[in-house]
Amino acid sequence: MGCDIHACIQGQYKGRTYWWDLALDVSIGRNYPLFAAMADVRNYEGYGITPVAQPRGLPDLGLDLGLADEDCPYNTASFAKRWDCDAHSRSWLLTDEFAEAILRATTVELWTAGAPTDAAAVLAFMREWEIATGGKARIVFFFDN
Repeated sequence: MGCDIHACIQGQYKGRTYWWDLALDVSIGRNYPLFAAMADVRNYEGYGITPVAQPRGLPDLGLDLGLADEDCPYNTASFAKRWDCDAHSRSWLLTDEFAEAILRATTVELWTAGAPTDAAAVLAFMREWEIATGGKARIVFFFDN
């Protein structure tokens, strides 16, 4: 059985304390070296990848606007909640950490041609958002089997 990643991108505007959903259900493909670099998932013997971080759990996803889940059914919090017990290794990475994970994944022989296209596109989006707003971006993710 394969392992897939489910990811969302969030942004925090400069000077703000809360995070906004920017992109939901983002595809970065099935890439075990990248999973290993992001959160030590499917870090098979021979990869030799040191993960950027061990799974941190989901960040505080609550932005209390007084809305019930059914009033806002598609956001990062409800997306993660729908996967509930099937989701594992929940975590998040800031833009520079995600860039480092991609770099570490490309050291594995399978990916010597460069960064996986989907992950590189997501990273480019995160970087451009930070440049445009002066804020921070993060990828929030979990895996299923």
